[in-house]
Order: sequence, then C-alpha cells, then structure tokens
Amino acid sequence: MGTGAAQPRPDRAAGPVAVVTARVDRSRCVGSGTCTQIAPDLFVLEDGTARVLAPGEPGSRAVRDDDRTAADVEEAVESCPVQAIEGGPA
Repeated sequence: MGTGAAQPRPDRAAGPVAVVTARVDRSRCVGSGTCTQIAPDLFVLEDGTARVLAPGEPGSRAVRDDDRTAADVEEAVESCPVQAIEGGPA
C-alpha cells in the first residue's frame, strides 16, 4: 500500500469546478450598498462605489460555483437599483 500518509482530496468528487463571476460597473454604481448587504464577503463599498472583493483578499469568499455564491451574485444583480452589476457562471 503506501506509507499511510493522507492523500489530498479534491474539492469536488467529480467534474471540473466552474466559476461564478461578478463585475461592478463603477461608472454606473451609485453606492446604494444593496450588494454589500446581500453578500458582504463578495462586495465592498470603496470611495462611494461598490467593487468585487478579489478571491483571497481579506474578508472575501472565493468565487466558486456553489449554490450560495451563485444565488448571492444573482440576487445582487437583480437588486442593484441602477443595474451596475453583471454576473453569473463564467
């Protein structure tokens, strides 16, 4: 067999991991903060407009295709009062 060392486990049992993307058009954003209330670990207000937190940035959630992330991005897109957010599966 082997040395008994634990083998690394993939994040998912099978298939590739898809990515969910989100983008804020900061020229359209009015800083309502709706997206930051929906997903504070995906969006942050900075200088009066929203931006997407980069994966690995302190306080951020890795933007992977899981039900919670996909639902939060979709809700943020639909809730933005000026349609400044685009997102979904990459």
